[in-house]
Amino acid sequence: MRVLGFDPSMSNWGWVLADIVDGNITPLMSGVICVSADPTISKSNPVQNIYRASAILRELIAVLDDVAGVYDIYVEVPHGGKSSQAAVSATMCQTLLGSLLLCGVNLIPVTAMANKKTVGNKTASKDDVIDWINQRHPDFLPKKKDGSILKNKAEHIADALLTIYTGLNK
Repeated sequence: MRVLGFDPSMSNWGWVLADIVDGNITPLMSGVICVSADPTISKSNPVQNIYRASAILRELIAVLDDVAGVYDIYVEVPHGGKSSQAAVSATMCQTLLGSLLLCGVNLIPVTAMANKKTVGNKTASKDDVIDWINQRHPDFLPKKKDGSILKNKAEHIADALLTIYTGLNK
């Protein structure tokens, strides 16, 4: 079975395509959809959110086109944060995920807390998640030329892959 894992964010949306055979997960490809603010629009202007949402949706559709036939997507559902912008971002990601439902994909929700439990630590940091994934798939996460892990990309890819592990063990 071929599935996707998503780690949604309005700035860095991580994704992983993986095969699952007899309960074993083999990651095949991954990426991070990076969206920067439109420099011609004030960061506080709500139109900025529309710009970013359309850019992410365009890239998500391209990913889905590239992996045609994958309809199970394990997704860490964003829950917001302490700031109003974090709440807006979470709501926008949830809305984009709802749009994917309309396209016929099967979203399998996973919470951030469930992901941390999979790692074995309810206070797991991003580094803990990266290490957990790297132990299982040492050649998968993006690396720098010196062989060290490229953390700014790896954290989103690791979360997306971890979401598949967590979703399968629900």
